[in-house]
Amino acid sequence: FITSITETAMSAAGNAGYGGSETQKRVWECLGSEKWGASSTMMMPIAQETFIYECYNEITDILWNVLKQQNSWQQLFKGLTLVEYLLNHGAERFIDDVRSR
Repeated sequence: FITSITETAMSAAGNAGYGGSETQKRVWECLGSEKWGASSTMMMPIAQETFIYECYNEITDILWNVLKQQNSWQQLFKGLTLVEYLLNHGAERFIDDVRSR
């Protein structure tokens, strides 16, 4: 299940590995298949990048796709943890985006 999500996202990003931009790599690193969650040190650069228009779209596209697919509870939990972190430390428009979903 997780493999298919990751492969789909990687191909969408246009590369093997995590692929795509540094922002996309960071998000996938936080949402990865490891048994432990992402640290605040991993999530802080993502929160800072929500203030950059292009990066914001990359972050939210990946995050909402992972949360919609719900293939494993671990990845869903990691996605929700990242959402909570971004609500507290990210751009204000992320709050508006969450409200509208």
